[in-house]
Amino acid sequence: MYSGSGHNTLIGGAGYDRVIIAYGSTYHYPQGDIEHWTFLKPPPKDPEKPERPVSGGGGGVFFPQHRFSINRELGGIIASQGVVIIIPALVLPDNAVITVTKLAEKELIALGLLTEETVNSLTSEIYEITTSGESEFGDTNFIKIRIPFALRNIAPGEIAVIHYYDPLLGKWIPLKTEVEYDEKTGQPYAVVKVNHLTKFAVFSTEFKVKVIRLKIGESTALIDGSNYLLTGTPFIEESVGRTMVPLRFISEAIGAEVEWIQATQQVIISKDEQRIVLTIGSKEVLVNKEKQMLDTAPLLKTPGITYVPLRFLCEALETKVNYNGITREITITYNFYL
Repeated sequence: MYSGSGHNTLIGGAGYDRVIIAYGSTYHYPQGDIEHWTFLKPPPKDPEKPERPVSGGGGGVFFPQHRFSINRELGGIIASQGVVIIIPALVLPDNAVITVTKLAEKELIALGLLTEETVNSLTSEIYEITTSGESEFGDTNFIKIRIPFALRNIAPGEIAVIHYYDPLLGKWIPLKTEVEYDEKTGQPYAVVKVNHLTKFAVFSTEFKVKVIRLKIGESTALIDGSNYLLTGTPFIEESVGRTMVPLRFISEAIGAEVEWIQATQQVIISKDEQRIVLTIGSKEVLVNKEKQMLDTAPLLKTPGITYVPLRFLCEALETKVNYNGITREITITYNFYL
């Protein structure tokens, strides 16, 4: 059996085959030897959920606006028109009314907010989420947004990524995205943490794996095969058996920002929703305001290079790391969107 669009499942063995056909998919079975067929039906329509509009003749967006009052002290969960917004307590600057509007593609095309290329990679509805208060929540205050998307619209070799629209840059910006599934319905959701509100949508997005390689005691590193000279070399802290690496090089190589505060001897690392605060000589570290303890403190060595435990840094920045004890080689990998 050959599967076209959609996600079909073939279960078989000698003499008996069963196939499950996803709603809206295509298929072809030249052998004609499938004994049992199951055709999945479309999901039932929600009588309270408006149909997707067809805009025309200069009309506006026909979807209703759903408004929700959120108390800053309590936070809350909003479920509206498919999207779910989880707002922790004390994240919003003040009490606010959150408005969720599902937008029409044709209107956004007319306004120049969508192009033919972005429409073709669109795999969800487009949501505009606004607030009666401040739309920026601060560097360490995040809410979670879950957007349902069509899995069959994800192109081969690509992944589902939520983007937000930046009006200053005039383009859609990808966000670090995770995918969750509703166990009862099988509906996939793209999930992000954000500290601001604007327009959001899920796009089928190409990604690439970046590979960083270092060796204990060597002053060169490889990033995707290109050589880079290190100002400090990785080493093993023998007292605890921890591999220590130059903090700034690793952090900036994977796209994080690093800030050094001389007065407090602290280093602040920021990437996506991650914010890590380390203090020279202290085993206590803050990861997104939560205290953690290291078994060895960050070190400051000549000529002003901060060293931190390799595995802690990579896991805090949510990258993969591998250490080969025989070759003493460190390999760090992470995905980034193209």
